[in-house]
Amino acid sequence: MRGFLLRRVLLALATLWLASSLVFAALLLLPGDPVQAILGLEASPAAREALERALGLDRPPWERYADWLARTLRFDLGESIRYGKPVGELLGERLPLTLGLVLLGLGGALLLALPLALLALRFPLWDLALSGLMAFLQSVPTFFLG
Repeated sequence: MRGFLLRRVLLALATLWLASSLVFAALLLLPGDPVQAILGLEASPAAREALERALGLDRPPWERYADWLARTLRFDLGESIRYGKPVGELLGERLPLTLGLVLLGLGGALLLALPLALLALRFPLWDLALSGLMAFLQSVPTFFLG
């Protein structure tokens, strides 16, 4: 059991690393200039250079990736360009409401699913009807259901 859990945790960590690395690489391939997007077209070369240095865009991509990975492993997610505050602080502000919504959704799902599961367990016809309904609802695109 311990070996199974260890393998699952290592696989999850490898998947997380691979996904985050692919996102980092994909962001490098995006067209456009982030400095120009922040400062606008009329920015002076000195201002552009200062912002490039501040954002680390003057360094090669592998250095930026290594720096990003090291900071992320220390839970230093950097500073938000939009709000000018640490990203961890912004996440912390929104976490209680997010967890509240998750718990509310989970509670609602349990209140609906448990009685239906007991009904399906007791009556085979209900089981067939509910299974068909669930298969139908999963196959319908979400924009149809709202």
